Amino acid sequence: MHTARIEIATRDPALDVEGRSALAVLREESPAIVSVRAARVYLLSGLAGPGDALRAARELLADPVMECFAVDRPALPVPPGTRTLEIARLQGVMEPAEQSVKRGLAQLGIPVDAVRLSRRYLLAPAPGAAVLEADTLRKAAFAHLANAMAFPS
Repeated sequence: MHTARIEIATRDPALDVEGRSALAVLREESPAIVSVRAARVYLLSGLAGPGDALRAARELLADPVMECFAVDRPALPVPPGTRTLEIARLQGVMEPAEQSVKRGLAQLGIPVDAVRLSRRYLLAPAPGAAVLEADTLRKAAFAHLANAMAFPS
């Protein structure tokens, strides 16, 4: 059995509504943040093989016109100085989309054991700004983006 991580993001940063929304609230905590990009992350467990992950992304999860995707690597480049936050619900907390994705995959003939969803945010500081501290990012994420776990890197 295979586990794959699929990351999906809007192709055009100007159309990244979730990134712009996150920027608006995160700048309250850290004015040094000048740009935020957001991506949806799907962790699919129990796939028959890596080809199923690629097919799932192409045929179900990503909009081929508006979005780009990557399997087992980031969908968006991470420029130097950019920090990332990944936010997921706590284990055992219901994520309604997980069952929908599982059902959609089954209809495509791609059975999975489990689906986990998270959001990944890329936070870029202003040129010359101080490095965004992990504690500041964690506090901002808990205050504005999540009711779950935040993992700054």
